[in-house]
Amino acid sequence: MGKKFWRVISVHWKDNLLLYMVIILFLLLGILAGALGAKTLSSKQEGELIEYLNRFAASFTSVEVEPGILVRQSLLTNLKLLGIVWFLGLTVLGAPLILLVIAAKGFYLGFTAGFLIQEKGMAGILLTALALLPQNIFNLPALVAAGVTAASFSFWLFKGRVKERNKKLSQQFLIYTLLLGSLAGFILLGSLLEAYLTPQLIKMVIMYL
Repeated sequence: MGKKFWRVISVHWKDNLLLYMVIILFLLLGILAGALGAKTLSSKQEGELIEYLNRFAASFTSVEVEPGILVRQSLLTNLKLLGIVWFLGLTVLGAPLILLVIAAKGFYLGFTAGFLIQEKGMAGILLTALALLPQNIFNLPALVAAGVTAASFSFWLFKGRVKERNKKLSQQFLIYTLLLGSLAGFILLGSLLEAYLTPQLIKMVIMYL
């Protein structure tokens, strides 16, 4: 079972190597754009964000947030994103939009990291690493794999294979849906880390803010 699983993963990786490179490239471009975007804020926008960040830091250590609520919020946010990617994969023109979704996720991460590092220096680097990294060890690979799988299915539809192999459409749809559904397990792991580990890590560095 284990060997078969890794053989399937290996074949999937080889068959979609170019797509993986493109998806990861758009993710990195989004992160870069976000980091640069943090430098283009007006002084008013920057001041408002700093004020929000300081209020958040001041209240974070005194407010106990129920981990169960954080898990649900994180799951809802990330599963919505996974659902959007799944839906776009069902459309023949979904591939370009999937790239935009991936880039937008990268922009969000890059902007957050860029702003924290720009405003808080070393403390910002620590906060970025400890607040963003744990959950995204699972969330980002899941999103990239979902983007590749969805784009591949969208290309399959675009090439007109539905007409050629109409009998296999339901089978391919089921495989596609199960593959993306299995990635929800990674999302769950990321959400658990975000709810139970990340807040503790943030508290460790919040004193430097």
